[in-house]
Amino acid sequence: MSYFGTLYEVAACVWEAIKKCLIAVLRAGPIPKHLAFIMDGNRRFATKQGLQTITGHQQGYLKLLDALQWCLDLGVEAITVYAFSIDNFRRDPREVASLMRLAEEKLLDLLCHKDIIDANQVQVRVIGNLSLLPARVQQAANQVMAATCHHQQCHLNICMAYTSRQEMAQAVHSVHKQVAEGSIAAGDVTADTIEQELYTQGCPPVDLLIRTSGEHRLSDFMLWQSRYAQLVFSNTLWPDYSFWDLLQALLQYQRNYPDLERIQQMAKATQARMSEDVMTKSCTALQDCSVLHGLNHSKALPGSAGDDTDLEADGGKASSDRLSVASTTDGTDVDTSDSSASSESRPASPVCVSRGSSPLRLVPSATLQHLKAGDELDCLKKRQEVADCWHGIEQQRSQAYAASLGDEVGLSSTNTQQESEISGRSNEQGSSQHTTSAALEVKGGQSVLQSRTLHAGAGGGHALPTCVNRRKPHCTQIDSAD
Repeated sequence: MSYFGTLYEVAACVWEAIKKCLIAVLRAGPIPKHLAFIMDGNRRFATKQGLQTITGHQQGYLKLLDALQWCLDLGVEAITVYAFSIDNFRRDPREVASLMRLAEEKLLDLLCHKDIIDANQVQVRVIGNLSLLPARVQQAANQVMAATCHHQQCHLNICMAYTSRQEMAQAVHSVHKQVAEGSIAAGDVTADTIEQELYTQGCPPVDLLIRTSGEHRLSDFMLWQSRYAQLVFSNTLWPDYSFWDLLQALLQYQRNYPDLERIQQMAKATQARMSEDVMTKSCTALQDCSVLHGLNHSKALPGSAGDDTDLEADGGKASSDRLSVASTTDGTDVDTSDSSASSESRPASPVCVSRGSSPLRLVPSATLQHLKAGDELDCLKKRQEVADCWHGIEQQRSQAYAASLGDEVGLSSTNTQQESEISGRSNEQGSSQHTTSAALEVKGGQSVLQSRTLHAGAGGGHALPTCVNRRKPHCTQIDSAD
């Protein structure tokens, strides 16, 4: 017996030396910062060995300790294991009860492995909907988390009563609560905001996800965190999983690392461009969809509460009380009004383009109040208002375009008739008037009302019925004010 005992010790020493050499070689290449395991195959292992099911789970726990030591030797910063899913509560109640007793026992047993937990400064976190677990399991989980909360070198996340959908749902609920309390603004909520509320907060994204037992599915595990992860599906049952299996998975990860890194860089660049485009669209939406119309201070905004009139309700005062929308010969949209009124003598009130008696309100009233000439427009502070109305803008543009198609024939004949009348009046009077146009431009975060003078042969203060923005398909008719 002593001979075989000595031989076993020699073989163990040789194996440890070989393992250290292999780990040194692996650490010369990229090592995943976050490694996740779906520990599957415990029951099949027990059936294969002719053992009780609970024995298979006990062997799976022992393999978890081995895998934890391998990852610590490799320098992995975070290890996440799928121990018990919410869906597992559907199993035989007797098996579930046995698993809960085993979980309580093994969680407390982790505190006894000071050579692994304390020596490597491992912080143990039991994550999931812990309220679904029995009280004794919750107490054991809280005890082990409290005992290791000061460790910062490595994280061990044990997922119990967990699914990724439930994790994301609670994260969104937490963010919604913060918005309701006023801690953060709704416009400041991003993917990073939600990620900070996940169970794995403080851990890097999953780089390598391994599932054992030959199953090729994620089973609702780490869906958010593993978006750029290398997925490895091993045919080995979890209790039989060895360092050689982990070695193969790591070699596969290192072989694909350049592609994974390129994908992540492309995703970050795309996200940065999207963020920039959102800000650009926010400013452009305010510039393109808000038209300055000069109105009397005592007159309510068209389309506002309690006002059912349209832009043409001023009758004969149209030339002096409002700015109409016209189009230049080069297709540039400008605002025209009577030359007797100017932006300096008549303050402009921002409203949206209307069609007939149905005004199109493209931006909220809260935003309109800040779109007067000379006021500063802070796009960062106004992005929430723009986001709220952005979808409405596209819908209303589509509706305006659809409505304009039905009036296209009528508009053509009306334009021809009115142009002939105006041309005749112009020849009789032999004079031309100047028309002032106003365009709202957003430059350097400020709204500036710029005026320019156009020469037009018109008479009697009549405004031509024209199309807003002829370069775009969303064409809205502005009726003439006779």
